[in-house]
Amino acid sequence: MTNFVDNIIAVYNGASGDVMRSGFAWYPQAHAFAATLDTDIARACAVIAVLSPNTSWSANKTLALKAYANRSGEGCGFPDKVKKINRLFAGENPHDVVGGPKVTAFFQRILDPFSNDILPVIDRHAQDIAEGIRNNEAKRKPPTGKRYMEYANAYIEAAIRIGIPSAALQAITWETWREAHGITI
Repeated sequence: MTNFVDNIIAVYNGASGDVMRSGFAWYPQAHAFAATLDTDIARACAVIAVLSPNTSWSANKTLALKAYANRSGEGCGFPDKVKKINRLFAGENPHDVVGGPKVTAFFQRILDPFSNDILPVIDRHAQDIAEGIRNNEAKRKPPTGKRYMEYANAYIEAAIRIGIPSAALQAITWETWREAHGITI
């Protein structure tokens, strides 16, 4: 895990002042966007999170707006996403619909951007940051279980060493990494 922590800190140390500011604001702004979608903030956060895998943030927001305009997941991606969105609009509890460690963490983080009790969001970019390499998309497997926890704990440890919330660290390194590698999704 030490290498993971060092790799995360190295990317953080390469962040510009603008990225630092936007990283601290990222999850509060995502929460504010969710609040524009629905008075049921948990449902809005769940819709956003369900739509998020392999989707850029701008596309994620566009899809969420589309789902809300249609009150349906139709046309919003893979059948599994559509089913979950439809379950949310049918009134099912968002906590029962959202699944998988990354999507669950993203949902929880958008819902409560200031909590220290939520795991960091470990997407493919966060995984690459921790490993210190840009992985081949075709070969990368999303981390689950123990491996997800190794990455999450590395972000928590790095955040403690730096002295900032793990959510801000994850957002700052995510933006820095994507910018450095020309990643748009």
